[in-house]
Amino acid sequence: MGSDLRLAQYGAGRRTCPGKALGFATVVFWVGTLLHEFEWVNGSESDPVDMSEKLRLSCEMANPLMVKARPRR
Repeated sequence: MGSDLRLAQYGAGRRTCPGKALGFATVVFWVGTLLHEFEWVNGSESDPVDMSEKLRLSCEMANPLMVKARPRR
């Protein structure tokens, strides 16, 4: 019912991971840097992006997104 924390990556409560805040800050920094430094273009420009999903351990795209990264000038 949403309260089973065995699969929570950082734990919860008193035993939460002490590096949780640093991990989140690092991920936000790197994603922001990638978005700022590159222009992201659909890899198959003729096909629209398929947003259909399939449920596994987490929700995944049925057809993975293929992109090309072009450096910004």
